Amino acid sequence: MGIAVKPILKAGDSGWSRKSAWAALANRGSSSVRLSRTSSRAGATLSRTQLPTQILWISLLPAGGTHEPTFWDHYDDLTKLAKEGKDKLAFIQDHGLTIVRCHDSWDRWPKVGIPWAWAAFLALGDEPFSIGCRNYMHRYDIEPTTLDELAARVARRCAALGEPPVQVTGNGKQKVSRVGIGTGCASDVYVYREMGCDVSIVSDDGSVYWREIQQASEAGHPVIRVNHGTSEEPGMVSLTKYINEHIDGLTAEHLVHPCIFRLVG
Repeated sequence: MGIAVKPILKAGDSGWSRKSAWAALANRGSSSVRLSRTSSRAGATLSRTQLPTQILWISLLPAGGTHEPTFWDHYDDLTKLAKEGKDKLAFIQDHGLTIVRCHDSWDRWPKVGIPWAWAAFLALGDEPFSIGCRNYMHRYDIEPTTLDELAARVARRCAALGEPPVQVTGNGKQKVSRVGIGTGCASDVYVYREMGCDVSIVSDDGSVYWREIQQASEAGHPVIRVNHGTSEEPGMVSLTKYINEHIDGLTAEHLVHPCIFRLVG
């Protein structure tokens, strides 16, 4: 696994009560996990997990975990911040927060990582039929159903995450059973078609209309499209659960971050 547990800033030793600050910060960005110490021990141990050892130090600080970057850049370059970035940086420093980004590792973590959690949330099955693109994209085989029936099923699930309608391209009566899924930027229709999928569930950042989706439409390959954050929220729930079950002396709390856009008609 690649090491994606990435400390962005180290906080001051100003105590452990940071719930309100983390809630405020979560409202500004991607889904977050708040971490707090649950014992007087010097640090958490990893005796029952294979998490990267870099995570050890977070037990010593007021900390939280995110999946996406804090400053809208994949590498969080703090030297090129606009005003809103500088304001966020000041907020983090003023409240003594430490941010740990768990991205690529959790995207590919077997059984419980981001795409597995998304599939479980959509009730597609326990095990993928096949896995492609370095563990980022999966295929699940389900009982044949129509495209619109599958899309409605996805929409009902996503309503709980703040995205009740989903975007659909293709013939709603077309029968589908080989479902390609991924999350975030790792949801490429081209890859799903190569994996033998007859329908793709993608995110808005993973497949764009003028390229993959338009070509898929002309090829008769239907697509269901959701928001990037919607597809990854279940994985933040599973990350919270994993930390609580596998890291002694550390408690994680999921800070909900629903879909941030509204549809107005």
